[in-house]
Amino acid sequence: LHEWLAELAAGSELVLIDGTVTEIPRPALASTGRLFWNVKHACYSYQSLTVVTPAGDFLALTSGWPGKVHELDALDHAAFLPALVTSKVLTLADRGFRGAPARTGARFAPPVGRWSKRHDLPETVQAYNYRQNSTRAGAEHGMAALKHWGILRFTRFSIVRFVDAARAVANIISLLRYGHRAAS
Repeated sequence: LHEWLAELAAGSELVLIDGTVTEIPRPALASTGRLFWNVKHACYSYQSLTVVTPAGDFLALTSGWPGKVHELDALDHAAFLPALVTSKVLTLADRGFRGAPARTGARFAPPVGRWSKRHDLPETVQAYNYRQNSTRAGAEHGMAALKHWGILRFTRFSIVRFVDAARAVANIISLLRYGHRAAS
């Protein structure tokens, strides 16, 4: 991962980071239930973070955090964070990662301004946010595919099994997207 990100940074390319919450069945234990209950989405869930290229290739995935953990807190403990920091590759992120540059030392580019005041922003800022969100569409599509594959819902509360299933789905999606290409 360090080599890939360094190569992307040397070529002035960027990566996309996104997080999502994947719903799981209700845990059997009350203590586990409180841990995985997400008030915002009103479900029991896991938090996942992915790093993808704008073309949709999955570079890294961290998963298995309880759903109520914020994306920034999950990012602090992500295994791919040191690679992002040392490579200095530009990382496009959504508003959930505001404050990440100061907190982590990596090069993040979140949207400018508050979501509730987006129409009051100057035209140049609105154009920047539009281009940034259009570029991040690949990450959103990858996360949607990762989230909606039914295999992630049947891992039955084992974080290890969930992480393995999420990585397998990410690899399958990348292979389905680019498996038809022949090596030159």
